[in-house]
Amino acid sequence: MILTVQNAGSDRDYKENYPRLQRAKAEWDPHDIFNHKPSIRAAVRPGSPRPDGCRNSPEGVGWPWRWVSVSQPDLRTSDLQISQPSSAWHRWVDHTSEVQLQVGGGSFAELAAEAGRALADLLLRGAPAAPEGEPRTLEVGSHDREALLVDWLNEILYIAETGLWIPVEFEMLEASATHLAARARGVSVDLPPSLVKAATFHGLRVAEGADGLRAEVIFDV
Repeated sequence: MILTVQNAGSDRDYKENYPRLQRAKAEWDPHDIFNHKPSIRAAVRPGSPRPDGCRNSPEGVGWPWRWVSVSQPDLRTSDLQISQPSSAWHRWVDHTSEVQLQVGGGSFAELAAEAGRALADLLLRGAPAAPEGEPRTLEVGSHDREALLVDWLNEILYIAETGLWIPVEFEMLEASATHLAARARGVSVDLPPSLVKAATFHGLRVAEGADGLRAEVIFDV
């Protein structure tokens, strides 16, 4: 569900329907991931609390719809970045009819775990989630590292859609160029999440840098 209209974006276009669309925006896209000029702007809650160590983005849109961590460099205001205690990081970048995940880590295992956490956060719409129950083993194989990352993310999506269970914590057991295995703990959900359809090979990139690995993956929405 994308609350955008190609040549609109203000209360002048939607008139009395705009407040209702803002409420729907807050429900389905609380982190304002689907953000560009014609998109619906979520209402700001005056005096809303913000997560520890975070501030409003440069445009001044109040949390929870958009915030960035002060422990990382400033991003475009349409990006959402979440820092982790390790060197891993991620951010979401909005494009028309798709979203891009940019993720990094000191190793491929760290990158894969962070990508899984990023996808879980998106599927849960940023809601706090304490893992419950026994851990489950997730395992995928593919012909190279790029395809393996796509298969890993699509495996998480498949489990969430068919099993109504979203893994949120990952202990990586193996991370080679052709095989990933992890022990994961997660949360049960009542309905299949439907924010993204699949990770794709379009624009797929995994590259090494001075600070480790960085990947870019585009999801259909």
